[in-house]
Amino acid sequence: MIYPQNFEKKIEFDAVRAMLKELCLCALGRECVDEMCFLSDYGAVEARLCETDEFVRLLRLEQNFPNDFYFDVREPLQRIRIPGMYMGEEELFSLRRSLDTIGRLLALLRRESDEGGAEGAVSLYPRLRSQASGVEAFPQIIRSIDAIVDKFGHVKDSASPALASIRSELTRTSNGISRTLNNIL
Repeated sequence: MIYPQNFEKKIEFDAVRAMLKELCLCALGRECVDEMCFLSDYGAVEARLCETDEFVRLLRLEQNFPNDFYFDVREPLQRIRIPGMYMGEEELFSLRRSLDTIGRLLALLRRESDEGGAEGAVSLYPRLRSQASGVEAFPQIIRSIDAIVDKFGHVKDSASPALASIRSELTRTSNGISRTLNNIL
């Protein structure tokens, strides 16, 4: 425990936290920043500095760093745990884009350098890679969503036979109405 209780405020760590929160891409990042606290343990500080150094290097070296589509989909995921509940079209598309972004980020972190020579490949970002070791991108879920939702986030006609039938009937009815109106005019 750090003494005094208002130590973070006295050294303006709260201002640093506020600046970091402004740079976060989504609510998940802002929550992580809220959980940050001042560290006094040398080893912990050194580890965080090394991770930060790796991340800065990653941002500088990787032109295709995936810094988009970090959506907070916890609420829809909690909701679909209840039998009979489902995600809306936009929520499903957000999940798909988030999983894709996570997959691209993991691919960057898992990429290796040739610098290991005869000893083998060396991780370019070993600390960040270690941090992400338990993270999965669930490519099978992405494929399942792709079978249902198009690249614009709209449910495909082919998502189910019933939907295909309903949309086909709507199109036929709409075309029939259009022909009738054209004949009247």
